[in-house]
Amino acid sequence: MMEYPEALKTILNAISKPATETSHVKKAHGRILAKDIYTTREFPDTRLSAIDGYAFRIDQLDVYKSVGDVGAGHVPDFVLQPGQCAAVMTGAPVPDGTDCMVRIEDCIVDDKMVRPEVALNPGDLINENSSEASAGRLLAKAGSTIIKSLYPALFYAGIPEVTVFKKPKIGMLLTGDELCDVDVTHTTGQVYDTNCYILESFLQAINLEVTTLIHARDDEVGIQNAFAALADDCDIIVSSGGVSMGQYDFVKKIFREQDFKLLIQGTAIKPGRPLMVAKSKGKLYFGMPGYPAAFLTNCLVYLIPALKKASGRTDIHHRFVTATLKNQMSSRKGKLYLNRARLELTTDGWQVWDPGSQKTSHFLNFSETNGIAFLTENVGNLEPGATVECLHYDLELC
Repeated sequence: MMEYPEALKTILNAISKPATETSHVKKAHGRILAKDIYTTREFPDTRLSAIDGYAFRIDQLDVYKSVGDVGAGHVPDFVLQPGQCAAVMTGAPVPDGTDCMVRIEDCIVDDKMVRPEVALNPGDLINENSSEASAGRLLAKAGSTIIKSLYPALFYAGIPEVTVFKKPKIGMLLTGDELCDVDVTHTTGQVYDTNCYILESFLQAINLEVTTLIHARDDEVGIQNAFAALADDCDIIVSSGGVSMGQYDFVKKIFREQDFKLLIQGTAIKPGRPLMVAKSKGKLYFGMPGYPAAFLTNCLVYLIPALKKASGRTDIHHRFVTATLKNQMSSRKGKLYLNRARLELTTDGWQVWDPGSQKTSHFLNFSETNGIAFLTENVGNLEPGATVECLHYDLELC
């Protein structure tokens, strides 16, 4: 069984740098930048008024004559002379000769004559040329995700196209005669498909999707054909089930006997031990266990970092938080126990507690969790007050 750190390193080393493409900025939300972005001009590229008010050329006068007005988007065609001022709106260029701006509410206006009621100080309320940014300033680094504040900033900077990494095409293979869809009336022995929706929800959080989905019955030739079909369309293939020790675990048999280079044949974690990772003809395969608890755990700790790297992201590593136990957690020798957990950030720091059953065959209490606690090998029982390293779904799936 490969230890967790080695397994994660092996998986990440198997991911090649993705190809790039050009995208219009309007279609680039959620994409990963493949090239640094720089400003193409100064911001602002001329002197602008910071307020609705009057532009003054400073003289030792009590009253100034208004000789024009300037609205946003218009360039003034006059120059302020001694004793003159002009009405200028917020964001509009100030006329040449302007020394300062004064708010409308700080002026007394009588026809074309304007009396400032505040001291006139050079530079007041003027956004000077290049005061926000000079031309050629780094706006965003390659590997950044175009979300939140970066997306609108690209529009503000006037960047119509960006170079982004191509998204990996992800295929999923569900195996098992027992699987049925949630719309089907349950009969004894059937299991509702859950893993497809675990993967779907995780991928949505990192702006990816399953490109192709195939459900194969427990038949070796059928599973082999499904893998071949997925390899035609996809870069990374994720299968569910068929990697343990059972008579119908054909995924494991195919990986071992066909044209696959095996990278991982099980990891020393619980749940999720029977993970297989293989490569064939440039495609990467994740043979996941079928139990949803084990499938989810492997998705979080192994698959998501791999998909982030395959997307071109640089923030691929886990963001552990140290949390204090509120109730007992247990592990056994020889494995890294990844316990489902409930995390809460309080004024005393992160708190974590065990929601109940940690059986791999159970899944319902995952609805009460938002993270996973790492109980290192040989730790045994951890009592309330002990600290443990944890992954929070919201910090990983973003």
